[in-house]
Amino acid sequence: MKGIKLYVLATGVLPQDKSILIAGLTQATEKNRNPVPVWSRTPTYAVLIEHPDGYVLFDTSVNPEGMTKRFPQSLKTMNNYEAADDEQFPARLAQLKVKPEQIKYIVMSHMHFDHAGNLELFTNAEITVHEDEFAQAYKAFGLNSEMGVYVWEDLHQAAMKKLNWKLLPAGVEKKVLLPGLTIYNFGSGHSYGMLGLLVELESAGNILLVADAIYTSTNYGPPLKPPGIIYDSIGWARTAEKIREIATEKNAQVWFGHDEDQLKTLKKSTEGYYE
Repeated sequence: MKGIKLYVLATGVLPQDKSILIAGLTQATEKNRNPVPVWSRTPTYAVLIEHPDGYVLFDTSVNPEGMTKRFPQSLKTMNNYEAADDEQFPARLAQLKVKPEQIKYIVMSHMHFDHAGNLELFTNAEITVHEDEFAQAYKAFGLNSEMGVYVWEDLHQAAMKKLNWKLLPAGVEKKVLLPGLTIYNFGSGHSYGMLGLLVELESAGNILLVADAIYTSTNYGPPLKPPGIIYDSIGWARTAEKIREIATEKNAQVWFGHDEDQLKTLKKSTEGYYE
């Protein structure tokens, strides 16, 4: 669609064992009982869309206070988040001279720490999230402050700000957010309820943002290779095939959630935009 601009907000890395992304990557054998882990500097990013009807965000990345104040020790140990001051999510918006209050819509792929860390900033936005994901995230919030990939303080701050949540029912397959922007319900897999966003651009073509529904091109295959963090393995495989069908039907590029090689090829917000 004419008039849409898409910005890739690169927001630092998660140094981690790559088997988090690809299960069994360094599987031990009888001849090699102690395989050396493959280390990854797993990238994080969010997407800002400038639409004729207002600014839209796909995810909100990691909170700048994650490593210093917010993350439980278990999460710090597994994901030692690194980002320079000018790579932090709020800085990326400021570089484009976009203020949080200008964001009209947010589509949350899911609510893990590296995707939902800055929701509290967006008190004017309509925030769409899968109803099952929302319910399970806040169930964890109510029961336990040491929540792993859901960060208690992220959810606490979001709740305190009384944000404008719009829950996508589990039975709704897709929803047109704005002309040229369609939300897809991927269901359970990596997490309890995953959403994707199809962006139809005039020059760059169609882009299907899938976030952690599929971590990397290696997971996508074929053959499919499941991730190390997964809630519903059967649902994950079903989602992968659904994504393949949508990408074929819409002639869309698939942008994965944490693909180091793919992100290197993408134009970052400091370099320009897609339209």
